[in-house]
Amino acid sequence: MESHASDEKELPPYQLSPSAVVVTRGPTWFRTSAIACSDWFSDSDDGFCDVAFMSYEFITIFSLQLAAQHEERGYFLKFQQQFKAHEENISAITSCSPRGTKHVCRHFISCGSDGFIKVWKNSGGLWVLDEKVLLKQGIIPNALAAVTLDDTLHILSGSTSGHIIVLSISGRKSTNLPLIKKFEKDSVSSCCWGNSDDDANCLLALVGFKSGIVCGYTYKQPSLSSESSLTPILRVSAHDYDLCSMSLICLDNGESSLITCGRDSTVKVLPFAFWQLYTMRIFRLTI
Repeated sequence: MESHASDEKELPPYQLSPSAVVVTRGPTWFRTSAIACSDWFSDSDDGFCDVAFMSYEFITIFSLQLAAQHEERGYFLKFQQQFKAHEENISAITSCSPRGTKHVCRHFISCGSDGFIKVWKNSGGLWVLDEKVLLKQGIIPNALAAVTLDDTLHILSGSTSGHIIVLSISGRKSTNLPLIKKFEKDSVSSCCWGNSDDDANCLLALVGFKSGIVCGYTYKQPSLSSESSLTPILRVSAHDYDLCSMSLICLDNGESSLITCGRDSTVKVLPFAFWQLYTMRIFRLTI
């Protein structure tokens, strides 16, 4: 019988320790973004990641650690902090994804029915409020995504009434004003950032709506000579109704795919090369 070499890597024989974290009133699992996890921070053989749950107005943060404890080596849960983040129910929580090996990002971003988008930063072991923005009256943020690029934190959000919100936070306070546009009347249910290969100063904002529509927008970052801009480039009918969640993944071969799931009981994978081929030619596309 012919044998085939496997590319799969064997996981270390570490066991998950019997640990538990009590979350006040329980996580709000009915929300799309009830939990957020940071990147893995590694120091030699040890490492950890930050994990946050949202529970109504509260955020509970703990760390999943790979370390030695009580003469055993394995994965351990360690409680960090629990605090009231918003005056009304939290709509979504996310962590930021740094681009490049020089960036270490220990932030969580939350938004709530009180109209605030808030940035929480780990400072000396404590999670503190680093930035907050109150949106215009009547705009309720409902979804979040964030990425750190060139020392600037870019936050993407969508509202219950179809607004697309982009907030770029850096050392220049003049850039800390949200860009708000409305292209659809439907509620935003999920969003994520992607790369734009054509322009290093552009990001691709992918936004999923409750109706099952996925839209793509190019976000031009503000500069000394120009203001920020958000331009629609793509509109795809991905699901029959209620798009629940979406995520952009990058494969080992460098190709990117968008994963979406909906209440029509389907999960769909859209190769990015397919999108790039038709983006500028067809505005409305049914999969």
